[in-house]
Amino acid sequence: MCAAHDIGSRVNGSPIQFKSHGPDLAAVVDVLSNTITGTNGENPILINWIGDLHRAARHALLPVITIDEVASAEAPSDSKRIRKSTSKRSLLDAEAEAKEEGKRRKKAAQEETEDMKRRTEGKCTFNVEDLRIIDVPKGNKGPKTDPLLDLLTYQCEVISNTKKKRWLCKAKNCGVSGAYPRSRDRVLPHAMECRLHTLEIREQAAAASAKHSLSAQIENIDQSNLDTVPGPSAQPSVHAIAQAEGREKRKLVHNSNVLRLVCALSIPPTVVDSAQWNDLVVHLDPRMEGASGSTLASGLIPSKAAFVRSKSIETLRQYTHLTLLFDGATTRANESIYTVHVTTPDTREAHLICGDEATGKSHTGEHLKNMLKDSMHAIGPERFSGACSDCAGNTRLARELLAELFPWIIELPDPCHHMNNTAKDLCEMSIFTDANSKLRIVIRFFRKSSSASHHLNALRVLVGIAKGLIAIGKTRFLTIYYAIKALLPCIPLMVDLLRTNVIRTTPTHPLAFLKDPQARRSFVDALQLEMALLEPFARSVKCLESNESIKAELMITDAIASEVRQIVNGRSSEMLEGPDQQVYLTTLFLDPHYLGSPLFLRKNINPLSTKITIKPRTTLDPHVAALSDADLRQSMPTYLSAGKYLGELLRHEIKSGRLPDTITRSYSTPSLIFEEFRTEFEAYVRQKAPFNRYHDSATAFEYWNRLSRHFDACVLSYLAIKLYSIVPNSMAEERTVSNFTKLNSPDRGRQKASTIVFMTQIKQDEHRDEISTRPTVRFRDLSEHLKQVGEPTVKLSGEGLSDTEANSSQEGVDTWEAEAGFDEVIPAARGAGGEFKSAMSEGVDLREGLLRDLLSDDPIPGVVERGGARNLQPKASASLLEPSSPRLICRY
Repeated sequence: MCAAHDIGSRVNGSPIQFKSHGPDLAAVVDVLSNTITGTNGENPILINWIGDLHRAARHALLPVITIDEVASAEAPSDSKRIRKSTSKRSLLDAEAEAKEEGKRRKKAAQEETEDMKRRTEGKCTFNVEDLRIIDVPKGNKGPKTDPLLDLLTYQCEVISNTKKKRWLCKAKNCGVSGAYPRSRDRVLPHAMECRLHTLEIREQAAAASAKHSLSAQIENIDQSNLDTVPGPSAQPSVHAIAQAEGREKRKLVHNSNVLRLVCALSIPPTVVDSAQWNDLVVHLDPRMEGASGSTLASGLIPSKAAFVRSKSIETLRQYTHLTLLFDGATTRANESIYTVHVTTPDTREAHLICGDEATGKSHTGEHLKNMLKDSMHAIGPERFSGACSDCAGNTRLARELLAELFPWIIELPDPCHHMNNTAKDLCEMSIFTDANSKLRIVIRFFRKSSSASHHLNALRVLVGIAKGLIAIGKTRFLTIYYAIKALLPCIPLMVDLLRTNVIRTTPTHPLAFLKDPQARRSFVDALQLEMALLEPFARSVKCLESNESIKAELMITDAIASEVRQIVNGRSSEMLEGPDQQVYLTTLFLDPHYLGSPLFLRKNINPLSTKITIKPRTTLDPHVAALSDADLRQSMPTYLSAGKYLGELLRHEIKSGRLPDTITRSYSTPSLIFEEFRTEFEAYVRQKAPFNRYHDSATAFEYWNRLSRHFDACVLSYLAIKLYSIVPNSMAEERTVSNFTKLNSPDRGRQKASTIVFMTQIKQDEHRDEISTRPTVRFRDLSEHLKQVGEPTVKLSGEGLSDTEANSSQEGVDTWEAEAGFDEVIPAARGAGGEFKSAMSEGVDLREGLLRDLLSDDPIPGVVERGGARNLQPKASASLLEPSSPRLICRY
């Protein structure tokens, strides 16, 4: 065969010599592997070939070693007996070596991948390999350097052009570089956001940037004027100096006002470079020299944002029980931003603390946890009590990891996203597929046809329909509901336009189905049913007892009703069930305005169930019966679950050392603190002193805040204030992302992510809401609000929405997150389809008129505004345990 010539002859016992290499020699491996074992077992001759070829390969790779040296090296030593190697063992050794080689190659490939990720995870504005670091001589010679800039950057020269010099960020694997000489306005904004730097260096850069902001400079000038003692001076230059300082302050104030205007109104900073702006400034003050748009964007806005952030951190450090909110966004330049907000417990003001741009990193739960941890350490982790976000895979994991790191943190899913996800699941039911497709077709047609849109709008005015069509987008919850509600009144008008040939159609026209009465009736019925199911979710997280749904009740078949139950039960269980989700029921139980109502008393409390359960007669355990709160344990299921949850919170507070000194000084051991908690909790439920005071408080937070000054209520009031201080939704994040969208318009698609974050921080500071007390709102009060929400008509002629947005099959503000790769796709949760399951049904009586009055579209007769506290003494009277009168229930 050909390989025999390649291998060569074997004379005098010398090793085989390879004469050539290539496919012919490689074919030997294939032949041996296929024929070394035959029908009669192993072939010893071919196995012997393995050892000969192995020695020949070693001889070919090591030509400098003589044959005698190889033979002597393979010969056994007299001092140690070596087992004789067989051809079969050589084959096994060769296979093992091949496996090890494969592992080494795989490990080397993984190391190469990780090395490449490290090299490219940071920003790169210049070819770093074309830069050579220059050693800056230290001494008194030459110009003085800035120690902070020396800490943050290297001085480099360009290898391809040594006359050019640049600075390079000192963070490892960061490729951000800039032209020399260095400028604080260029270096500090990058150092503040470069996560390749340590947290200490980033905070140091932020502090220096805030110190040189316009606001800080104005404050320094005002303070120096206050410190100056007025009086006569003989120096003639004082007047000139005062004039110069006045002009400097006027310039600072002018630039500060321009900066505030640009950020608060989301105006592009480049507007100050226009001729019209310059004409306006010159008209007002010919001697004024304002900052350019580039200076605003690269220097003044970042330093102002650092100043605002420092003030926010200073304010937040005065609070305890802060709430951490976080979410993700993406810009038109395909840069990802994760924002972190912190809310205060009293005013619920949201402070944008961090806008992390980490496009080069994978947004895993671990990465988000580290980002959140850095934001918490800037304020103090011990000052936080809650964390809230949506339930995407990475954000949910980040909350859980954060709660493991700081056990006193209560992690909450965002109820608004849960509500929106439930609505999306309902819209994806097969019964609505055709109607939703036609809905988008109709909206797209009127969006693209200016003539049809004009005639429809004119006819709306003539017949008195105020609300026009609303496009379906991705930047607001439940826009499909508002689109349906706006479309239904306009369908008769569309039919008239089609009948009179104002809109001419063909059999393939998008609106041709509206001319068929049967197809039009089916379309309208499906939309009415879909709107009836979605309206409760436009009002709250969970409710299907809206009177609006009765219109479509006859259309709901058993199969549809079962699927609706599965969706609602699954999402409800995901939101409200589990050990950590006891926070919702516990917080409700700690509201004294509802404590006195029969809301929490034990009854047959699921009016949505189709089953009738007769509970067996039970007797209390003798040990439990001897307790002072035995009657509460028997009559109030929530008393036990809320007490257990509060006890778990108290345990974490004790272990973390977060309890105030007023408690730790009075009760020296944890057992004494727990004993006081049990006493206070029972006294609260029975409304004994001091818990029978302050019922005139506007909110539960105010009630517990006033009680916290009483020694006999200090432990329970501390826990209640913690629960009522937490913001249970992440809507602050949604408002921030909406501002991102407004700032990052299509004509400003190349904006840096940091500029968007900085401008949003400043805008948020300019628009701080005044402290106000919000009243308790019932569902029926939201009907008019929903109408107002839908009133602004989206212009369908092309403003604001792209074709993709107008025709998207996905509904909700969080769809872009999955498209951008932020979040894992969470499959729709499904529950039982036989009946509606009431989460935490052992704790709340859903038939109670007080609760139904909050959810009903019409007032419930005989229900007072709030329950009012009631004094529950031991051995509660039978009247408190009697079942309430029959109530109207949902027919689903």
